[in-house]
Amino acid sequence: MEVQAEMQPSSSIRQMGYTSSKGVDLASAKRLLPVSNFYNANVAFALGRLQSNNSGSSNCNY
Repeated sequence: MEVQAEMQPSSSIRQMGYTSSKGVDLASAKRLLPVSNFYNANVAFALGRLQSNNSGSSNCNY
């Protein structure tokens, strides 16, 4: 038995009232760009640190 969701083709999540956020304009995007860059750099350094920590643990004898 197959269940299909009933959605109107022209309805979006915002039109249905599930979200209440405003659109992002260019000024907001420019203000958020440094935050995005620092977040991505932080994640990259954390993943690199995990990789360097895990690479030396292959010689452990338990």
